[in-house]
Amino acid sequence: MTKQELVTLELKLQQEDVRSDKKQLAQLVHDNYLEFGRSDKVWKKADLLVSDQKIPQLHVQSSEFSVQKVGERAYLVSYLTTEKETGKQTDRQSFWVKEENTWQLLFHEGDKS
Repeated sequence: MTKQELVTLELKLQQEDVRSDKKQLAQLVHDNYLEFGRSDKVWKKADLLVSDQKIPQLHVQSSEFSVQKVGERAYLVSYLTTEKETGKQTDRQSFWVKEENTWQLLFHEGDKS
């Protein structure tokens, strides 16, 4: 796994077509997924896959990516997002794990800057 591959996965999860595609989300997100959002909302995988649940769209620009290996099959990805309309910035951290030859997002957190 390279830094660019993980950055690509992060950016993929920010795309509107991926965020609205339950099948893609199911593949990219670990069964034990947990997210603490910038809005203070807590999300689990089941929340993302409920058919009537609308996942907020992200209109952000991402930068300052840092990727750190934390285990044989685990990486921490940290980066900054800037909302395109308001300029608000959020520090984000994602924990990716490899399960059965597939990288999945296990944990994500967005902290207000």
